Amino acid sequence: MSSSSGASAPAGLLSIVMPVRDDGATLQIVSKVINALLTVPHEIVVVHDTADDDAVEAVAALREKFDNVFCVHNKRGRGVANAVISGVEAANGTYVVTFAADDLGPVLALEKMVRYMDAGCQFVSVTRYASGGKCFGGTPIARLLSRWANRTFGWFSSSVLTDCTMGFKMFRKDIFPLFELDPKGAGWSFAFDMSIKSQLLGLKIAEVPIVSLNRLFDDEGTSTFSLWSWIKVYMRWYWYGVRKLHLFRAPSPLMRLEESP
Repeated sequence: MSSSSGASAPAGLLSIVMPVRDDGATLQIVSKVINALLTVPHEIVVVHDTADDDAVEAVAALREKFDNVFCVHNKRGRGVANAVISGVEAANGTYVVTFAADDLGPVLALEKMVRYMDAGCQFVSVTRYASGGKCFGGTPIARLLSRWANRTFGWFSSSVLTDCTMGFKMFRKDIFPLFELDPKGAGWSFAFDMSIKSQLLGLKIAEVPIVSLNRLFDDEGTSTFSLWSWIKVYMRWYWYGVRKLHLFRAPSPLMRLEESP
């Protein structure tokens, strides 16, 4: 099935935009966990590049029980950034979060991220590298490069976010056009782009720790990780951020919730 329903949504509805590539098995697990644990009104927007993606069949099965899950066919061109743009356009929610189908960990952070948004935040990132965040799964080289890149990026750029590259970002749908995402970016590099621009735009931003469980519960699906092509694209954003944020001089401090976590 394919849908991009524009029906009116309850105030504060959260749209979970989930780009997929043959992630049907993991999609079913993650969607069931989200619907079991998340108490705020929400929808799951599954975005696929091709009509024969096995996620289409998985969503059809999910809809027998959950009417808040639907598919969007990304016709902008292949790639996660294009899928995210397509998903945000189809989203009904006031808030949108980008979400990878192969990681269960961030599900537990969604409620707190929404609380930040309700408190006036405009952009919420997650972190594996501060405030009790942790990372499991994925390849050792990918984990090492991610940790090193984020740590040194913070040193050189004075970024207030400690995990700019993690793909789970929550934002108000109405400000999404301000990011002007590059549709040609490799993999989930759009997240790095958004992390930098959220600070350049002077948005109210926050950070929530997560325990990332990347591909620990299923090794099916098609990973888009390609070391050298990703390094090239991520380094472009790395140096862009170092130049721009270093000159920005006065980054907004992270927003804090008054209540205890």
